[in-house]
Amino acid sequence: MIIMNSIYNSFGFLFAKASSQLQEQLSTFSKQNDLTFKQLGMLLIIFDHDGITQKKAGEIQQTDRTTVTQIVDYLEHKGYVIRKKDINDRRAYSLSLSDSGISLAAKIQIEILRIQSAYLKPLTEEEVHTLKKLMIRLTTGGTHNE
Repeated sequence: MIIMNSIYNSFGFLFAKASSQLQEQLSTFSKQNDLTFKQLGMLLIIFDHDGITQKKAGEIQQTDRTTVTQIVDYLEHKGYVIRKKDINDRRAYSLSLSDSGISLAAKIQIEILRIQSAYLKPLTEEEVHTLKKLMIRLTTGGTHNE
């Protein structure tokens, strides 16, 4: 049995700390727009995958069906998301962004890039690229290539 002499030997701690620090910086933007992080994420998923089904969006976000429905209901109520019956499957809904949703998604992307750039400033461009590749590999179980 290995006993860690420092919390900084724990990848779980390090990933959680980095996530917490980045979320803390994004929280002001999130609060100003009256959106949770999950709602911000859903807007970006729909922005990247126009016409995506609600089910597939939930799978990408790793969010259960009930929560996805609540998120989409809220975003639709705010006028950011347009939900339509999927033309390929009448049981499913496809999601698109309204003009205001597209505008907000662009602002979210700009804010995330600003925060990430500041956070990653201590790293070289090559280190950032390597970190991103490794994080993608870890979070997708090695199934996603850049």
